[in-house]
Amino acid sequence: MNDPEVRRDQEDAVLSHARMKLAASPGSSRVFKTLLQGPRSPSEIAKALRIAPGTASNHLAHLHALGLVTSEPKGRNRIYSIPSSIKSTLQLV
Repeated sequence: MNDPEVRRDQEDAVLSHARMKLAASPGSSRVFKTLLQGPRSPSEIAKALRIAPGTASNHLAHLHALGLVTSEPKGRNRIYSIPSSIKSTLQLV
């Protein structure tokens, strides 16, 4: 079933859940907002937010577990980003 209204309701529910989780973790929320500006490595996020790299990695793991970010290897690092599907859903809200 490809009913656009049902899909929209599902996307809204996912985002609502994600917002609650982000509200419960201000640090993860800051990391998420940084990633809205574009893909970053944990060390780049740590530097931008003036937090320890391990702290940035912990927040990224939390966001990844929620399905709000993806990562891909780049050399010895991982680059994290917000999937376009999440960004487009955020624009709908």
